[in-house]
Amino acid sequence: MASKFVIINCFNFFSAIVIYLLMTVNFISSKSVASTNVCLMEDCREVAKEIFVKMDTNVQPCDDFYRFVCGNYIKINTPTWTHLDLYEEMQKNSRIMYASLLENDNSMKIIKKPFRQISKLYKLCMDQSTLIKQGAKPLLQILRQLGGWPVLDGNEWNNEINNDWTSITGNLIKSGFPFDLFIKFSIINSSQSNAHSRVILLDRPSIKYNLDRHSLDSVDVFYNDSVINAMKLGVSKENAEDELKKSQELLIDLVNITKNTKINSRVMYLDGMSTRWPSINWTGYFASILSISSATPIDTNDLFIVDDFYIDELVRLMNKTRSRVLMNYALSRVVEESMIYIRLENITHLPSSRLKLCLDIIAERLPNIFDATFALNYVDDNKRNEVIAMVKTIREQFIKIIEQADWLSNKTKQSAVEKLMSMTSMIGYLDEWKTEEWMKQYNNLELDEENLLRSILSIIRFKTAFLYQTHKKHIDDEKKHTIRMDRMPYYGSAKNRIVISAGFLQHVLFNNNLPKYINYGRMGFFIGHEIAHCFDDIEELSKINKNLMESSKKKFHEETTCMINQYSNYKVEAINSKVQYSHAIILFLSQTYMYSLFIFFMFS
Repeated sequence: MASKFVIINCFNFFSAIVIYLLMTVNFISSKSVASTNVCLMEDCREVAKEIFVKMDTNVQPCDDFYRFVCGNYIKINTPTWTHLDLYEEMQKNSRIMYASLLENDNSMKIIKKPFRQISKLYKLCMDQSTLIKQGAKPLLQILRQLGGWPVLDGNEWNNEINNDWTSITGNLIKSGFPFDLFIKFSIINSSQSNAHSRVILLDRPSIKYNLDRHSLDSVDVFYNDSVINAMKLGVSKENAEDELKKSQELLIDLVNITKNTKINSRVMYLDGMSTRWPSINWTGYFASILSISSATPIDTNDLFIVDDFYIDELVRLMNKTRSRVLMNYALSRVVEESMIYIRLENITHLPSSRLKLCLDIIAERLPNIFDATFALNYVDDNKRNEVIAMVKTIREQFIKIIEQADWLSNKTKQSAVEKLMSMTSMIGYLDEWKTEEWMKQYNNLELDEENLLRSILSIIRFKTAFLYQTHKKHIDDEKKHTIRMDRMPYYGSAKNRIVISAGFLQHVLFNNNLPKYINYGRMGFFIGHEIAHCFDDIEELSKINKNLMESSKKKFHEETTCMINQYSNYKVEAINSKVQYSHAIILFLSQTYMYSLFIFFMFS
């Protein structure tokens, strides 16, 4: 099974490169091009070596092109892996580069507070000896500040009066923990407000657990993990199992009303909410939640989008649930979230696995700074501009192919060309990452110099406060975009946009010093592939189909049927599998107009 995935991922990319090399050799031979036009630079030699080491030149390409292109690929890689592709290689390479940068932050090109904070957080996470020495102390201190975990405090816990679900929610948010245990509180753009400003959405929470006893996210898993965590903090197994059983029952009730209650979102005002659910002090609830930010206080003119059927059921459930059970459930979730940031065993992780864990934590908690730090330190502007130019050139070539298609109506051609002309690209990094305005938004982000858990909670509080400050304001959705540093190139249909990450630009796929036919056969192949996706979504196909004349529809059907039959009948013996024709069509399209570009560059 491992070899199957290795070969597939090798072939998808290296076949394109080999085709271009073969075309180049054939072109040079047929045109008697002088040997001085052959690239003999060190960069070219490295590329040739990288390609040919993966090929099996003992096989004739017409006999078995898969083996010819990728025959040696599996031999030089770990056979125990389930798969191996460019994405895995890129991620591994990017992690090594990132770790080197964060360990020596004086080498950063831009020394600003956000990037310093990333380095500080990374070092806190990698300092395993300090984490082991601190043990459970950071977590125990926070549990006490939250009012105590009843299962841990036993008979000493007696806070029934002051711990209803709304006060628990307020205390959690002030501490930095997830607070949408009972109601999902978010601030969204809404056209239903008079000024199209952001409003508060009260929705059912996203509960990852379910009632399937065989699932990895079963409520039984939550219960068992809660018991184990309580035992790690000193609770006897018997007491933990007995007391936390009621927390599991509460979770089951929450899952039931979350999954089974009819969704009915409606616009409501504060007075209407207070009338319908008088047991909830809505003014105090909102004041408690918004207190960590400088958001404008709630007033009677504010509108809310409310999942009212769910809240009906939640109020019934909360009215019959004791505070001790609520606190046990809430703090079980707190402990669950905290375990990754503390160390209770005197065992150190391997450096490579710890490195990946710490980078993943930073990427999750501070995604924009994480991506910006890598991109602004490693993306060469000349390389970025060259790739931007490649996107433009390949798009123009696609337009030429469409315009030359004699079976398409002029109306269809116009629609397709307009879609391509409106396409945008995000390459490497966002320009706003270099602005002082972008840097300043992180001025209030402070980390604990000695404590990883408290640093994480500070980040969550900072992000939550930042979000709440947008209440009653209009925020452009465009400003919420980022470019993940280690993603493969992709096409976003919602924005009609091609995105290429900073990590991908570091890969051997692109080098300014290489001839264009190599860069277009490598990086250009991926760009062309993503541009082809511009027309493979259902909505776009429907639009094109609507504009097609009957003769064009017939021709389109004939061409696609021919291609489907050709590729669906092609079986690759090495992996005992047939080629997926839908993906093969996209590959065929990208290689077609990359070939036309190859001819253009060779003759120009």
